[in-house]
Amino acid sequence: MTNPRTGLASPPSGSIVSRLLAGLFDDAALFPPGDAPMDAALAAYRSRPAALRTMVGRFVVPAARLGELVETLGRAGPRESPDPVALVVTTTVSELPAVVTQLRPPALTHLSPPGATRVEVVGVDVAGVDVAGVGAGARAESTSLRDALALLAAAGLPAGVAASIEVRCDAAQGRPLDELAAAGRQLKLRTGGPRADLFPGGGELARAVVECAARNLRFRCTAGLHHAVRHTDAATGFEHHGFLNILVAARAAVTGAGSVAVADLLGCRDGAVLVDEIGAWSAADAERARALFTSFGTCSIAEPVGDLVALGLLRSDGANSANSAG
Repeated sequence: MTNPRTGLASPPSGSIVSRLLAGLFDDAALFPPGDAPMDAALAAYRSRPAALRTMVGRFVVPAARLGELVETLGRAGPRESPDPVALVVTTTVSELPAVVTQLRPPALTHLSPPGATRVEVVGVDVAGVDVAGVGAGARAESTSLRDALALLAAAGLPAGVAASIEVRCDAAQGRPLDELAAAGRQLKLRTGGPRADLFPGGGELARAVVECAARNLRFRCTAGLHHAVRHTDAATGFEHHGFLNILVAARAAVTGAGSVAVADLLGCRDGAVLVDEIGAWSAADAERARALFTSFGTCSIAEPVGDLVALGLLRSDGANSANSAG
């Protein structure tokens, strides 16, 4: 596997690959199955080389560990990178008011101790929202979602802080998405976890992607996307979606493809087919895909980057695939 910290070449500026990968990876090293210690996770994020800085945009931290993050930054050595720590805070509906209070001035200033790496809070992810009872005969499905949206509106997040609400793939349709879009919030889709039932089927994910495209509702993904292409995990037997599949599916949905065609793209297990598809894209196609599918959280950066090198979309020898030229 390619070591993304040694010899990885940045995609040519302005190329399709550079547009496609910019800020695609959210560093979720603190979360399972990686479970990295805070000091190691922060050190890796802060010292990432230039090629990774363009791809790894945000550092994800649970709200309960904000204090630990501040302490770790306070005792860390000189900053390795001029870039700030772009922070996404994960929380639950019940914790949300207290968390937002921490993120507003003047309390926000405690996140950047004097002399430490600057911290910029760029997002809040809200879990624990129950969007229940989709389908015929269902009970009122959006009460908890409306409560979460009302709390976000009342809390008054600082300017520039985006809010995403996690919704199950099987519930990512109809009124919940209408309410998210109307409120100007983003959707967060769970695409994996420690149990097989946390991995949505291809049809479920396809429907969610198409429904988001119909509403211009931006979405992010969490869990299960360590690899570029759909595959079956040899150890667990779980079916994993590929992040490259989702990028290709997002572009298809934005350009009018329906759920069946999008599900076919999500089910593709041939990386060369996906690379050929991307190779035919224009810069506008890449931008359309990323305008819908904004990023995904991964506890490993080496695995997705290694896949991209193996597929020829990234190179470690200073040259990028012909498919990456835009």
